[in-house]
Amino acid sequence: MRSVDGPEALVVVLVGTDHHPFDRLVEWSLSLADEGWSNWYVQYGTSHWPQRTPGGVEGATVLGIETLTPLLGKASAVITHAGPGLLMDAQLAGHTPVVVPRDPARGEHVDDHQQRFVRHLGGSDRILPADSLDSLRSQVRRAMAARRQQPVRGLDNAATVARFTSLVDATVQRRQRAVRR
Repeated sequence: MRSVDGPEALVVVLVGTDHHPFDRLVEWSLSLADEGWSNWYVQYGTSHWPQRTPGGVEGATVLGIETLTPLLGKASAVITHAGPGLLMDAQLAGHTPVVVPRDPARGEHVDDHQQRFVRHLGGSDRILPADSLDSLRSQVRRAMAARRQQPVRGLDNAATVARFTSLVDATVQRRQRAVRR
């Protein structure tokens, strides 16, 4: 059984493919990586990526499913923005993802839907929300300790889209019922 903590542990960070940079999450990840308690893989999108990174850090702008699936399988913890697709991919791979929502006030997105989504899910055991470097550190350690040891079933994009669609439909129906009252 592989260790979920220590030098062989791997933390995977996924900022998604939105055109807005998410420098805050990338900087926090590099700060934690510099502490040396894990290896890190950062999918940084359009965020600033320094020419030099701390030891044990790799990164890429985007990841195809053929790269993402094995990374999620090897990961001791997954950190992601609040994109539903990546959240479900991490959960399908047996993770409780650490989630840092993008903040429109910082130019990280167009509106606050990710913050609202995290507030909605935050009371459940589906995600571990983080809103500061200290809470990120704490939640990553918590995710590593709780890592479920189950095999990766493979990521099924069609199933992810279908599940997301059903969640959106249920949300819209609840809102419509509330408006009618």
